[in-house]
Amino acid sequence: MAFFNPIKRKKENKEKAVSPKKKEKRALLPAAVRVGGLAKSGERYSSVLKNPRITEKASFITEDGAYTFDIRPGATKRDVAQAMKEIYGVTPVKVRTLEIPRKNVYARGKQGVVAGGRKAIVYLKKGERIEFI
Repeated sequence: MAFFNPIKRKKENKEKAVSPKKKEKRALLPAAVRVGGLAKSGERYSSVLKNPRITEKASFITEDGAYTFDIRPGATKRDVAQAMKEIYGVTPVKVRTLEIPRKNVYARGKQGVVAGGRKAIVYLKKGERIEFI
């Protein structure tokens, strides 16, 4: 009965202290995998820019050196800047990203939704231009 015998209780405590448990190493994700942005390896930046967003408002700001693009939902500002370097060969001065809200529409007595998305406004240096075909 080690409960009442303090000598046996000390021996049991020493035996437990001698065999410490080894810490389990957790498997870490490789450095290339990030949350929210593109992976450094594997995925190219060409998938970031979907297409140029050509609207009346966008055509006014192209005179000032700002271009508007539809981008994929998980893209960050840095991803958009890298895609501009890779695809068009220009370095943007500033990149602004914003959400396009979904819109409710009614046609033939039925209700529907026009999908939203994300867009990026890319500002270039004075004198730099991008030509769309």
